[in-house]
Amino acid sequence: MHQEIEELKKAQQAARDAKKKATKDLRNAVKKKQRVMKKARELTNADLVEVITLRQQAAAQRAALKSEATKKEGEEEEVIENAEDPPEKKKKKQK
Repeated sequence: MHQEIEELKKAQQAARDAKKKATKDLRNAVKKKQRVMKKARELTNADLVEVITLRQQAAAQRAALKSEATKKEGEEEEVIENAEDPPEKKKKKQK
């Protein structure tokens, strides 16, 4: 009986800790949004266009790296598949 009570107390404390963490994370997210919105209000249209352009360039670079990585993985798999095939034994002609 005592052990059950201790387990319940531990579960209750864990629930409190989870609630505190969730509250803290929510508060931080709201503050972050406020900071971002304040900075966004201060940006000019030219600044916003530049940010969008930079994001598009970064996305294009990520896509290029991803396709390159995928291509390399395909080549590595092909090499591995070829490596698994036993080499053909060539008979030497005896003279």
